Amino acid sequence: MTAVSDVKRPVEFDEGFAATKEFYVKNGHSKIPQAAVGTRPDGSEFSLGKWVQLQRQKFKNTYTTPGKRPDLGMMTDAERAKLTSVSFLFTTPPELVKPP
Repeated sequence: MTAVSDVKRPVEFDEGFAATKEFYVKNGHSKIPQAAVGTRPDGSEFSLGKWVQLQRQKFKNTYTTPGKRPDLGMMTDAERAKLTSVSFLFTTPPELVKPP
């Protein structure tokens, strides 16, 4: 098993989506916790929880408050459709929010 490698190489959308879909098939839901880890096709690991949070931020930046955070980039309609296909939660469910 390799170390989580977000810093070394950004997670491509298709890599994150594949891990999200795998989580969905295995667990029957897409309530992915922050600590979740995904695996790339080459076997290296990445923080799936951080990738999920980035997708939520990109969704908000595209559809809720368009362009407010240009550093995040925008979510494409195709990406939104893929995430919707696995019942992706575009807002963080209350049970996954850590208390202060």
